[in-house]
Amino acid sequence: MITGLNGIAVAQTHLIDQVSNDASSSIARFGLNAGLAQSFQQSSTNISGAALWMSALASAPSGTVQISLWDGLPTASGHQLAQGSAFGQSGALAEVYWNPVSIQANTTYFLVFESSSTLFIGGSEGNPYSNGQAYVNGYTQYSTLDFTFRTFTDTTFVAAAPVPEPETYAMLLGGLGLLGYMTKRRKRNA
Repeated sequence: MITGLNGIAVAQTHLIDQVSNDASSSIARFGLNAGLAQSFQQSSTNISGAALWMSALASAPSGTVQISLWDGLPTASGHQLAQGSAFGQSGALAEVYWNPVSIQANTTYFLVFESSSTLFIGGSEGNPYSNGQAYVNGYTQYSTLDFTFRTFTDTTFVAAAPVPEPETYAMLLGGLGLLGYMTKRRKRNA
């Protein structure tokens, strides 16, 4: 087992891929800021979950947090690829897991954060995560801000093999038919 930032054990199949651990500031607050996201670039070819750090502020102790994975921002024709909800509380990670999603490594994806609570999200104003940045107030990009987050990869996940096109099957059957014809012809001539 792996221990998360808040001491919760994480299944070994879900390994941390990307991480921004600096939680020196409260970057945004649910209910006050809408359109919250963090861009990132996964180094593996799948993503099986994510986590977001809730700042330790007593004014907003807990609430449900939804984290969703997008291939682009919702306001820029992005598509949601996965989502999950978790109980979030001040001073802890809200961790969500979903069935692994095949993605392209080293490509920018987005984690979108939503909650009806008034929890504060931790992060840093010093741009500690170089492969992305935070988006606040209607998905406005802030290149010097990063939320405190993690992404997970599933070490047991094997992407499904692509399904061949019908033309591929036709060529395979044609080739096998030709081999059968040639074998039959040789036997006849021998």
